[in-house]
Amino acid sequence: MTAHTPSASRDVRPSFPPIARLGLMLVVGGTMAVALAYALAFAAAPWPARSAWLMAAAQPAIMVGAMALSTRGRSARDRRWVLTLVVVALSVLSGLLAVLLMPAEQATTPLWLGLPPRVLVLLVLVVAVPSVALPWVYAKTFVAVADGE
Repeated sequence: MTAHTPSASRDVRPSFPPIARLGLMLVVGGTMAVALAYALAFAAAPWPARSAWLMAAAQPAIMVGAMALSTRGRSARDRRWVLTLVVVALSVLSGLLAVLLMPAEQATTPLWLGLPPRVLVLLVLVVAVPSVALPWVYAKTFVAVADGE
């Protein structure tokens, strides 16, 4: 009498879509870049000044990677999510890098809409664009995701 053993070739692992793999790579890579930026901040000159640039690139990577991991369900198939993640990543990255490129404010610096220029750039590119884009695409894809469940 022989016992029936389950086939070892049968793959029962849940699917891990490419967007989730990319999200995981972004989170891990961004976290490693943040750790390196903190280490460089305590190094001898000129490394502390360069660590801000590395941190500015790592933060959007972690943020977008976490969003990509959260969309690994049914909504990850929707191209709107991918496009939105790209727009948010570029917006946050360009906002942080623009602030690093802009000169520091002086007492005579003209205000933009009543705010210092660097603050307005941060508010628009790092806060407003993701705050509008993400809920909008979620609302657009909600019906398709809810109907599929």
